[in-house]
Amino acid sequence: MFRSYFKIAWRNLLKNKIYCLVNIGGLTTGITCCILIGLYLSNETSFDRFHKNADRLVGATTEYTVNGAISQVGKTGSMAGPRLSAALPQIESFVRILNFEPYSVMYGEKSFVESKFCFADSSFFQIFSFPLLEGDPFTALKGPLKVVITERMKKKYFGNENALGKMLRVGGTRDFIVSGVAANVPANSQIQFDFVASYSSLRNANNPNWGQELYATYFLLHPNTNLKI
Repeated sequence: MFRSYFKIAWRNLLKNKIYCLVNIGGLTTGITCCILIGLYLSNETSFDRFHKNADRLVGATTEYTVNGAISQVGKTGSMAGPRLSAALPQIESFVRILNFEPYSVMYGEKSFVESKFCFADSSFFQIFSFPLLEGDPFTALKGPLKVVITERMKKKYFGNENALGKMLRVGGTRDFIVSGVAANVPANSQIQFDFVASYSSLRNANNPNWGQELYATYFLLHPNTNLKI
């Protein structure tokens, strides 16, 4: 039976080549587009969902008005994190992230200009689910002149050597101790880094301000908190 159906279909195809090619081409194009759109949507909706506390994380924005037009930017001043956490009981913790790129990094004879260098509060590896392969997530960014590097950067600078406790010359002037090695950051993360240095290493760390919207500020809310805080 199926053999007969195949013969009939083949004969019709030979008789109506152009018509069949147009239909087959359209069907193929439609299926391909559906697959590509599905993959795109799946990727977009998966962003940052791997964090254990994804449903309790919120990012702060700054809203300002210029000539009557309201605009928003996904950055805040360095004061927003500590001040809002102290004022709102719904907030369990916060983290500020300052991207600092490009930044020169040197170890021995190896020297590179890195484009994924940032500074963050010590709560970074507790709020976000970026696993540490080496080091303690609770202490890795506590104290000045500490830096956590990704597994990729460990191989780049240290090869098969142990990275913990080694010193990296950063910015050509200061030596940071490697306090942790993190797994490489997945592509579906908004936060991309190869180096995370302790926030207290910043020269203005003890002088927070509301201006200079340079910091990506995230809050971890208490469980079952209404997001409309």
